[in-house]
Amino acid sequence: MRVRKIINRGLNPLTGYEISKVEFGRDLWPDVKTVLAGNKIETVFDVGANEGQSAREFLHLFPGARIFCFEPTPATFGQLRSFADTQPLVTPVNKALGESPGTAAFNENAFHQTNSLLAASPQSADHLGPQVVERLKTIEVEMTTLDGFCREASVNRIDLLKIDVQGYELSVLKGAGELLAGRKIGCVTLEVNFVPLYVNQASFQDLVALFSSHRYDLMGFYSFAHSRENQLMWCELLFAPHR
Repeated sequence: MRVRKIINRGLNPLTGYEISKVEFGRDLWPDVKTVLAGNKIETVFDVGANEGQSAREFLHLFPGARIFCFEPTPATFGQLRSFADTQPLVTPVNKALGESPGTAAFNENAFHQTNSLLAASPQSADHLGPQVVERLKTIEVEMTTLDGFCREASVNRIDLLKIDVQGYELSVLKGAGELLAGRKIGCVTLEVNFVPLYVNQASFQDLVALFSSHRYDLMGFYSFAHSRENQLMWCELLFAPHR
């Protein structure tokens, strides 16, 4: 404590910054609330909603917020829609999100939480097991963009954008160029892979570069997943507009 005070006496007058005890960066959702402090959380987008697991959590974390859930897989979307039918604030959308509107080939795998617009990489079975990423079939799904959907739905701002699309994150974000450029997204949480799970998956470096181009800062790392050999496989990231 004494050392920190001594450093701050010299650092603050020169730079305007000071060293403090770190509390931020431990838990994702408290940090999201800290980032959005002073702003009422009214609109949440859950991209890659699966059966609505995150939406259930959002209803408790952000009471009163509208939650738009995007899920392209028909069977999984059926579960999501059944849940949404009991929740007036949850809007299910049976579409994928990407860089441009149209249709796209979507891979349904043996374990539905690994379904993706990207094919599983040859190395993915080594990390997840062949029974998890085995492709059962490929279907055609409808795709739109975040910018396009928000224009059509008259959504002017997204307070929280959560993305879990199995390696396809960069394409989703490229379809939100207008929203990001206008700083109309309060914060973004997404998962990034550090091992090759999908062909052409988004890299950490590419994600940071895209957010940096729109003056969004990397705020924290969360929910680390390691292999048996202690290799970091993936984690969640939090980005927010630069202040």
